[in-house]
Amino acid sequence: MILAGISGTGKSKIVRFFAEAVGANNSNGRFRMLSVKPDWNDSTELFGYKNVTDKFIPGVLTEIISEAIENKDLHYFVCIDEMNLARVEYYFSEYLSLIESRRRDGDEIITDGIFSGSSYNSLDYGKLHLPENLYIIGTVNMDDTTFGFSRKVLDRANTIEFSEVSLENLFLENEHFDESGNLTLNNDFLKSTYLNVQEIEEEYRAYAGEINKKIIAINNILKKSKKHFAYRVRDEILYYMVENKRLALLDEDIAFDYQIMQKILPAVNGSEAIIKDILVDLYNVCIGKNAVLSETDYLEDAQAYLKDAVYKKSAAKIIDMLRGYKYDGFSTFWF
Repeated sequence: MILAGISGTGKSKIVRFFAEAVGANNSNGRFRMLSVKPDWNDSTELFGYKNVTDKFIPGVLTEIISEAIENKDLHYFVCIDEMNLARVEYYFSEYLSLIESRRRDGDEIITDGIFSGSSYNSLDYGKLHLPENLYIIGTVNMDDTTFGFSRKVLDRANTIEFSEVSLENLFLENEHFDESGNLTLNNDFLKSTYLNVQEIEEEYRAYAGEINKKIIAINNILKKSKKHFAYRVRDEILYYMVENKRLALLDEDIAFDYQIMQKILPAVNGSEAIIKDILVDLYNVCIGKNAVLSETDYLEDAQAYLKDAVYKKSAAKIIDMLRGYKYDGFSTFWF
């Protein structure tokens, strides 16, 4: 998961608070905060390296993974703070590739070995894999000192934006906080239910088919500028929506609105004329009708339809992206 937004909105704090709420903290070693350095250009800081005496020196993430495998019922959280101070693909490529090898081994979800075929392999760490009870969250600030994200990163993550700030809320009432102690939950509480669409239960397959029609309609819009996605994104949206349906968590429109924000819009950017057309078409999906937007006053026209939008958060974000296109000549989710 990626938490994005302006500096100071509490992105890293909310990761810490969530981890502590389910029993993972610094004291028990089940919550770790890693700060990215701008000079990270490979994965040695995370996974390890061999020193001049050919001794394997494990990285921070390797040590956490080793502990998590020994305690499979407990959650382990890693917050990679300001993860885009260096190019994520440079230092995190092994992890991004390994999560694609997830499969079931009995009741456990495992991956290929971290050091399979690697010269870093060691007797102590050679059989490690990414465990099902490890959760990695990255926080990002988008400014002139940071790097953007490739599709390889975005397709594998859900992006949650933190941009709304209410400075009026100066003091919070103490009764909102429960200081009686933390919960200790089994990993099944957060563990992935589905690894492929064939695992979706028969009773939810018709529903998944209806959601898939919505996904196809959006992907056909994105194809106009080759921004369309493939099976991975489709499947993860389906898992999210079926889980939401199965557990009766959110209204369906609210849940799908979140998925447009988290999985679709972060990958839409550019300065080409077709980008504006794509954003307008996506906006029409979000408001549930074909709006007539003028060539010159399309921002004002779009704003007028916003109050009746089916997917309000996504519609509002698209207006922001159109504003960037109109005034800066470049549209992006990240600003």
